[in-house]
Amino acid sequence: MSRAHSILHKTLLTIKHTRVQYCIT
Repeated sequence: MSRAHSILHKTLLTIKHTRVQYCIT
């Protein structure tokens, strides 16, 4: 459960970072 939550959190952070980077570009 902890692992799944960690993966989900990491994925969300990655998506958020990608979206921000895309907006800047």
